[in-house]
Amino acid sequence: MTQLSLFGEAKAEGYAAAERAAARAGGDWFDRAYSGFVEFAVGHHQFKTEDARHVAERRGLPPPPDKRAWGHVARRAASAGVVRCVGRQPGMDAHGSDVATWQSRIYEPDQYTADGELTAAGWSK
Repeated sequence: MTQLSLFGEAKAEGYAAAERAAARAGGDWFDRAYSGFVEFAVGHHQFKTEDARHVAERRGLPPPPDKRAWGHVARRAASAGVVRCVGRQPGMDAHGSDVATWQSRIYEPDQYTADGELTAAGWSK
C-alpha cells in the first residue's frame, strides 16, 4: 500500500468519524450547529471551524458528545457551497494540529454590529 492510499483511507475514516459524531449529537443539534455555522460565514471572510464553534457555545449551543461532529457541519457547508477550504493552519483546540481554513462564499460584512455580534438570530434557542 502506498503512502498516498494510506492518506486517502485515513482521510475517509476521519470524514466517517465526523459523520458518526454528528449522528450521535442528534438532528436538532446538527440543525442548530449548521444554521449557526452558515450565519457565522455570512460575517467572516476566513475562519476556522473552532471560531464558529466558540461563538455557538457562547450563544448557548451545547457541545456535542464528540467535537468531531463539527467536522461534519463544516463539510456539509462546503458541499452546499457556503464555504471552501483555502488552506490549513494550526488549530488552538486541536493541540496545534493543522485544521481547515474556510473562506466564506456568502460573506456580507454589514450583517454584524460594531462589536462583532450577528444582527440576525444566529444560535437562538
